Amino acid sequence: MTRIDVTDLAVSVDGRVLVTVDRLTVEPGEWLGLIGPNGAGKTTLLRAIQGTMPHRGSVRFDGRERAGISRSELAKMIASVPQRPVVPSHMRVADYVLLGRTPFIPYLGTERVSDLSAARDAMLELGVLELADRRMGTLSGGELQRVVLARALAQEAPVLLLDEPTSSLDVGHTQQVMDLIDELRRRRELTLVSALHDLTLAAQFCERLVLVADGRVVADGPARAVLTEGAIARHYGATVRVLDDGDGRVVVIPVRARSSDRRVADVEVP
Repeated sequence: MTRIDVTDLAVSVDGRVLVTVDRLTVEPGEWLGLIGPNGAGKTTLLRAIQGTMPHRGSVRFDGRERAGISRSELAKMIASVPQRPVVPSHMRVADYVLLGRTPFIPYLGTERVSDLSAARDAMLELGVLELADRRMGTLSGGELQRVVLARALAQEAPVLLLDEPTSSLDVGHTQQVMDLIDELRRRRELTLVSALHDLTLAAQFCERLVLVADGRVVADGPARAVLTEGAIARHYGATVRVLDDGDGRVVVIPVRARSSDRRVADVEVP
């Protein structure tokens, strides 16, 4: 299992600061959820951790500075599922998933039995093995989401970064995929960081939540401490009720504001 330490991180584009983090630690084997309103900096922070976004500051994996880790070694250490993956529409699903083994295949080399086995195991675990001969462009949104996740799992990296991993899934497949991700995290001893919009989903599955707003961390801790009605109203501008599901976990329910609470401007009718 791998520990992640982020210190004094700042990401800027064209002189505009997108996100800053004084200190953030992800413990080995932990599932950390990044939550926050649109544009808060969640995706930017994930990319900075991965090393695909220029930044100032330090990102360490098990005490090793990421800048000192070779690209080939880093590719074996971090797997990611982006929110909008680039997908070759005419590529077979099996070949796409096999791309997850690229860090293990030498230049001008060919895949080995172990690579084929890892790709097959990932497809089997995600329930997409029967799609192996389909073209990527023929998949539904839910099927595509699971295939992209299978590619990441085929990489067999100890760190998995997920950006909205269930955005294209219905409620049934969302629950199945999240349960599977948690099972794989425990079985494969993965360290997981995921950006999630669904606050109830984040509370149900993530061991710890980090609330990002206006490009900075404003809360960090267990769901019950982070997901308060006041914090959600303040940073999301939403009216919600935060309830206990009966098993000690948090459920966030949007509530329509009462008409008496709304501010309606008087309109003078001529």
